[in-house]
Amino acid sequence: MMRISFGVARARPVAKISSVNILPQIAYVRDTAGAGISDGGGNDTVAVIMLLLLAVITTVGISFVLLARYHVRKRQEDEARLERFLRLNGGNNTSHGGTRSIYGLPKRWVAIRSTNQQAVREAFGLHNARSCTWEEGLAEASQRTLFISPPVGSWILVMGTCLPDPHEDVDRAFRFLLDLSQKLGHVQFFQADRVLYHHAWVRAEDGRILRAYAWAGETLWNQGSLSIAETELGLRCLDYEDMSGMDSFPPAAFIQTNTDKVVALAAHWSIDPMTVDQNALRLGQGLAGEVSSASS
Repeated sequence: MMRISFGVARARPVAKISSVNILPQIAYVRDTAGAGISDGGGNDTVAVIMLLLLAVITTVGISFVLLARYHVRKRQEDEARLERFLRLNGGNNTSHGGTRSIYGLPKRWVAIRSTNQQAVREAFGLHNARSCTWEEGLAEASQRTLFISPPVGSWILVMGTCLPDPHEDVDRAFRFLLDLSQKLGHVQFFQADRVLYHHAWVRAEDGRILRAYAWAGETLWNQGSLSIAETELGLRCLDYEDMSGMDSFPPAAFIQTNTDKVVALAAHWSIDPMTVDQNALRLGQGLAGEVSSASS
């Protein structure tokens, strides 16, 4: 009888995994992953800083552009106003031989019939006064500093924001101009605020008010008879308590026209500061000085 034998296959022994061999590999993978995470975090920080710098540079650039546009627009508006002033005055603003000024019209100024700068300086009580050009003096004119121009014909102009504002204290403005005219003789005061449309004009001589009108939302001062120049220019001066033209803002057209024509009136009475000769602006030597508390 044939014997069939079945062989039993032996299983191969499984190789043992040595912990000694695998540990260095695990450490390598861990270190590599950690380094990647660390490098990624650093890159993110640098990217954020770069974005912040870009944002700052962009903001500063936009600010400069907007500021430049503002100054260009402001200059264009000033030039447009001057052209309007010239038309309103029939082109007579250059009666003193002047041309367009290189600086903007001041809100308030005083015209004095005199050629004596030192007498004007003493009357205003300026100290630490120094010689300067128009451009330098007007650039320094502030709440504590006045600019006294060199003589223009038979007139001297005084400019600065520390000149009395009738809107703030009309009695102070009255006393100031009376005192100034007692010291210097013939004195004129003008105000033209193109934002609020406040306006004023005063003529005083030897301690007397010859003519005065001031408006700032209401009539603050109306003294003396209407002058010929006011009538010719069509200026409308309201009586006290007359609130005509104040139903809305901006106010009525005649109030805006009054403000625009202040320089035209100055040209009739004395001199328009917007039309001082260019050579005088560059070469003429005025005085800039500080005003004492008692004088301001």
